[in-house]
Amino acid sequence: MRAFLTHVFERYRAKADRSAIGTPVPAGLDPDEPRGPTARERSLMRRRLRALERGGGIAEQDPEAEALRRALAERETLDELLSSGAVVRCPSCGELAGRSEPLCANCGGRLASEEPTERLTPPVQNGHAAAPTTKAVTGASSARSPTPPAR
Repeated sequence: MRAFLTHVFERYRAKADRSAIGTPVPAGLDPDEPRGPTARERSLMRRRLRALERGGGIAEQDPEAEALRRALAERETLDELLSSGAVVRCPSCGELAGRSEPLCANCGGRLASEEPTERLTPPVQNGHAAAPTTKAVTGASSARSPTPPAR
């Protein structure tokens, strides 16, 4: 009888775990129905549009402002707006920023630039990379003192 109860408890535990996981789509929503932007996404878009309009009145002919207006009117998601390339997202705070801006207006963080960065590679001699000429400072102790202690 004890094995039977163990089996029943395991079965109910598995059933409870399955129902606790839920579904990828929240209850009451049709998974095939296209979903619009969330309230947070629309807030980000409206905030960026207001910042452009406050910035000097050039928002009328600005392609970034036009893309934001179109996204708000057509209820595009933030992913669709970002994939269009009109705006970028700050990696530090998540605010929207213009593609040509070097720094985020919200947090001052550096925005990713599209220019390829110059890679520093050691010079190649005889088909082999040269060894670095300076020691790397790691902060690790080697258990040896570089100079003898003072007496």
